[in-house]
Amino acid sequence: MHTVKFLGVIFQKSFSFVNNVDAILTICSQRRPMFLLKQLREQGMPLHQLHAVFQVIILSRLTYAIPVWGPYLIVELKQMIDAFLKRSFRYGFS
Repeated sequence: MHTVKFLGVIFQKSFSFVNNVDAILTICSQRRPMFLLKQLREQGMPLHQLHAVFQVIILSRLTYAIPVWGPYLIVELKQMIDAFLKRSFRYGFS
C-alpha cells in the first residue's frame, strides 16, 4: 500500500502530498459547491456573506490539517492551490 488516509489527510510513502492536494482540489472544484456559490451570488447575496460561505465550504477544506501536509508541498502543488484560489477570486468568491 502506497497511500493511507488518516483523519482526512492522504499520506504517501514518500511524504509527497500530491494525492492529498488533488483530492482536496477535486472536491473544492466539483460542480456542487461552485454551483451553490454562483447561485448565491446571482440571488444577490451580499459580498461579505458570500465570502463567509466560501470560507466554510472551500477554505475549511483547503486548510484542514495544513500544518501536517503544508510544509511538504512542492512548488507545483502550491501553484495548483494558488491557481484555484485565483480562479475563485476572479469569480468573486474569495
